[in-house]
Amino acid sequence: APGLGLIPGAGPNNVDSDTTIPKLEVSYTYNGGNFSLTPMVGYQTYKYVTLNALGTEQDDNITSWLAALGWKTNFGPFYFNGSIQYGQNTGNYVMTFEQGSNRAAWNNTTNEIIDNNTWGFAAVVGWKLNDMFTFEGGYGQINHELDATVTNFGVTKTDPEDSRQNWYVQARITVSPGFMVIPEVGMLYYDENEITP
Repeated sequence: APGLGLIPGAGPNNVDSDTTIPKLEVSYTYNGGNFSLTPMVGYQTYKYVTLNALGTEQDDNITSWLAALGWKTNFGPFYFNGSIQYGQNTGNYVMTFEQGSNRAAWNNTTNEIIDNNTWGFAAVVGWKLNDMFTFEGGYGQINHELDATVTNFGVTKTDPEDSRQNWYVQARITVSPGFMVIPEVGMLYYDENEITP
């Protein structure tokens, strides 16, 4: 996007970055028989030094945080696992990677950091027929949204978004302990690509 650079890799204006607070993460797993829940939160901030439009160095803080919840359940031969997440600047946090569109951005016109909000979820359903055959299918989606107005190829978008969806089905065939064959079919959809077209 003209006048816009995703961080890191914002181009020649990128001078330096220094860690302010190391990455902090807290998680807890609760086991309740045939199900478990794992909440998790994480936080990180660092100083980003860049050359502004006047050619002088300018300091800004990039703050990343993430909140997520994962779960696992089983009902006899069936299981259902999944997770949901929401966060800010998760690409700078190095939690997910989607063509860089989940990172904070630097606006070369206004000389300011633009935060990027991310949410997503994933779900997996499986059936263990016996010790040899297990069948599984899953679906996931992730969405990134910049808090900015961006012009790409003459089209102006307010709060541009990138989103992805994917699904898969597979059969896990255990031939012998430690040796499995897993035929799988899946698809990845790039629904919206407004941040990094």
